[in-house]
Amino acid sequence: MEKKTASELFQVYTQWIQIYGLTTSEARVLSRLYIDQEPKSTDDLSFSLGMSKTTVNKNLRTLAHMNMVQKVWVKGSRKDHFIPEQDLYKQFKHGMTDPLLSHIKKQQESLIQIQKHGHYSDLDCQVKTLAHFLKVTRKLIEDLDHGMTKS
Repeated sequence: MEKKTASELFQVYTQWIQIYGLTTSEARVLSRLYIDQEPKSTDDLSFSLGMSKTTVNKNLRTLAHMNMVQKVWVKGSRKDHFIPEQDLYKQFKHGMTDPLLSHIKKQQESLIQIQKHGHYSDLDCQVKTLAHFLKVTRKLIEDLDHGMTKS
């Protein structure tokens, strides 16, 4: 891949994955792993991105927690190496739809508690509208997840 094209792809991908709520440095780490398509150590990433090893390690922990990267063994090396989740649909699911569904479920539980207590008569319309919106949004996201796993 041409150096200019790789740089442009790096920029586009970095900007795209920031919609998952990643910091710029987390997005840059994931982008480097995804674009280079080979396992990278913390040292490799630190050097190629111009970041401290501490920052790279912190970013890798966050990305691993989000299931965006995983640790792999590289023959002949004692260092930890990382690879990205290659499936862009899974990245989207881990970065976007899973957190959205989790948030929606929490809000639905809160609304149920509000409705149980019934102390909202002057807000009845708003409570019902929000409950309906969350229900429809949850269904859309679950359908999207289901469609992505079928592909």
